[in-house]
Amino acid sequence: MVIRYSYVIVEDYTCPICGKECRTKSAIVQHLARVHGLIALDRVDYTILKYLREIYPEYAAFHDILAIVLKECGELRRLGSKRRSNNIRAKLHRLRRLGLVEYKRYALGQLWRIRF
Repeated sequence: MVIRYSYVIVEDYTCPICGKECRTKSAIVQHLARVHGLIALDRVDYTILKYLREIYPEYAAFHDILAIVLKECGELRRLGSKRRSNNIRAKLHRLRRLGLVEYKRYALGQLWRIRF
């Protein structure tokens, strides 16, 4: 477990607080949010935020974010392309609901940027 910017970054399948084991990292993220009231990010979320922070005043297209996440997080390659895209899109919308990123629509999709 790494704590940065008051977010918990999940590295394995066990809860760092109570020791509960789950099958996936996203289940641990949900467990931390529901049971312990913490904002937990997995490696994919943290990679997205790190990339958007690097290019801050600019917006990033979804396919740019997808390419960076695939380069950094190789475990997503085993998913099919549609499921992988939907997974990352869901993570972006979750980060938007938390108030960490914002987006604007354009003709071919959405442009994303970090919110400070």
